[in-house]
Formats: sequence, structure tokens, C-alpha cells
Amino acid sequence: QNQFAEIGRRSAPADTATGGADLGPLLQVFAAPNTRTLGLTATIRPYDSGVSAARVRAGRSSMSAGQREVEQAIAEAELEAVESYSALALAHATLQLADSALQQSERVRQVAAKALESGRAPALELLRAESAVATQRAERIAAQRMQDLAELRLKQAIGVPAMQ
Repeated sequence: QNQFAEIGRRSAPADTATGGADLGPLLQVFAAPNTRTLGLTATIRPYDSGVSAARVRAGRSSMSAGQREVEQAIAEAELEAVESYSALALAHATLQLADSALQQSERVRQVAAKALESGRAPALELLRAESAVATQRAERIAAQRMQDLAELRLKQAIGVPAMQ
């Protein structure tokens, strides 16, 4: 029944290999049918001066720093887009005010021209009104440029091509 015990008895005669000792009972104990051999190799460092723990912490720290950098970049992009949108809204409101002021100064000029024709106002009043119209046109052009620039900045902030 026990193959190992049988091989052991056949391979070495009792008097030559063992110096005359009978190993039969010993082979039966160590070569029993229910005996199993398990090999396990492990390397355990009882003291590594904290190097491996430091490496783990450094890895976690660098990953956390990378995540913080990504989150910060996203927050900065969102802030830039919001600021650009606010600047565009302000520029649009400024342009509307400049348009309204230009229309009003043109009406004042028309009234001054009719008053000059009827002889009720001196020519100086018409010159002042024309000067105001010229000033308002320049302010309207500046407001239009400010709005165009704010629109381009918003497009750049949200990643839309400038020609769209």
C-alpha cells in the first residue's frame, strides 16, 4: 500500500546503505500515505527603516497633488469663463448706453439746427451739439471694441473658435 516505503526497502539493503540498521519503521513514519509536503518561501524584513511606508506615502502624496492640480486647473478655467461672460455682459450694457447717448445727442443736434434756422439760438449751440455727437460716436466705437474683445475672450475661455 505504501509506495514510498516499498521503494525504500527495495533500493537499499539494510546492511550496506545504513550500516546494518533497519529503516523500515522509520520509512513508514515519514512516507506514510497521509503525509503531505508544503513549501513556502517568504522574505520578511523585520526592520526597513520606514522606507517602504515612506514610498507608499510619497506615492499617495504625489497622486493627491496631481489630483489637486487637475481640480485647480478646472476651477481656474471655470473662473476664467465666468469672468469673461461677466465682462461680455458689462460690455454689452455699456454699448447699449453708448447707443442711447448717441441717439440723444443726435436729437439735441437736430433741435439746435432747427433753433439756428429759426433764429432762436446762436451758431455756438449747434457747434456744441455737433461736438457732443462726435464725442458720443467715439464712445460708441470704444464700447463696440470693448464688446468685441470681451466676446473673443469668452470664446477663448470656453474653447470656441473665434470665427464662430
